[in-house]
Amino acid sequence: MPDLEGWFQQLRETAPPDLWETIEQRSDASSPRTARRWPLAVLAFIVAAAGGLGAFLAFKSGGTARPSSADARIAFVDHGVVSLVQPNGGTQALFHGSYPSWSPRGDRVAFWRFKNEKDFGDADLVVARGDGSEPQIVASQLGLPFTVGRPAWSPDGNRIAFAGFPEDRDRSGILVISADGSGHPTTLTSYEGRHVCYDLQPTWAPDGSSVAFVVDCETASQGLWTVHSDGTELHQIRRPANAEESLRFPAFSPDGQSILFQRETPPTAEIWTVRPDGSRPRFVAEGKYPAWSPDGNHLAFVAQEGITVTDASGRSLALVVSLQPDGCCLAWPPSTASGNHARAREDRLRALLGSDGERLLRQAPPSRIHLMNPDGTGAAPLTSSAGDRPLAYAPDWSREGRRLAFTIGEPASPPAVPRGTATSP
Repeated sequence: MPDLEGWFQQLRETAPPDLWETIEQRSDASSPRTARRWPLAVLAFIVAAAGGLGAFLAFKSGGTARPSSADARIAFVDHGVVSLVQPNGGTQALFHGSYPSWSPRGDRVAFWRFKNEKDFGDADLVVARGDGSEPQIVASQLGLPFTVGRPAWSPDGNRIAFAGFPEDRDRSGILVISADGSGHPTTLTSYEGRHVCYDLQPTWAPDGSSVAFVVDCETASQGLWTVHSDGTELHQIRRPANAEESLRFPAFSPDGQSILFQRETPPTAEIWTVRPDGSRPRFVAEGKYPAWSPDGNHLAFVAQEGITVTDASGRSLALVVSLQPDGCCLAWPPSTASGNHARAREDRLRALLGSDGERLLRQAPPSRIHLMNPDGTGAAPLTSSAGDRPLAYAPDWSREGRRLAFTIGEPASPPAVPRGTATSP
């Protein structure tokens, strides 16, 4: 049984199961297949659900339809100013800075503020409110390359990974600091080799288990690497095909199943994805400065025509705005409203639990999935509990809305991703 903070962390990280495609394929198969294994004995159940007007207090998976203009809240950097695409196709300047990265809740943003415009510069790592107001310097670095990359928020929003120099300044590395600037940065990686190289552009896996980043040397790019969040198990997962090619700007997908990156051989830049173990490289589109949408269903990048959105497969291209920003990278901020709502809901739950929160959680009955009307009336349990206090959570409606898939067992982080031998795309 986790402690109170562990419960809140698990609730934040619990994602809806993507089970329906697997279920439907299995039902049509003529031969038996091995069931997909989920952490802590996750099982899929099919439940007859009454009524098409019912609603439930749970996550609901999104489709892959083109996002509306209001959903495409894409941030970009042009001439040292971070701006936001507006629903009407216009743009709104937010603040001066580079490499913006919004917190998981969308209520804060971390970015670099360089002090000059040379190839290497002194820069401050700044954390501000989501609109750029109330900036606070949490770290300062001297002589950073301008390809330093976005700061990477930990999944719980409490820490930030960034490229910089440890205190001895002899080697570059990936550092981690508290998001409020308290304490000193800790070193996650520190490059050791014969050439001048830099660990750059970190991205944190959504389950917090690992960080992916790139290594750039004075001789050539050294490709994509991963390291466990405790600094162990350092592996190169993708290497460039030749000395002219570089792999840049990695970004974990929200479900942790793939890493988005830019593959560049000047003057051509392409968007690719790869599995966290380096397998299954896949071309998406020609473009640069890629970013995931918060739900992982879409990608944004800069194409020749301007800022473009596509579904995760690279199909259904849609031009968002005819603009060629000169700075990296695009960012797709989460909805601040939903983040504030989630935080307010958690605060209310904490207040209800009070000082006896952990005792109440231990004594609480096993969780069940309920069905209710859209106005909140008529709530009734849809599942029953059995066994040693199992949890039923993360329900997901089938496409026709008549069946429900969900998981049982305690929410848990997925196992650490396996590491593979590095190969070229």
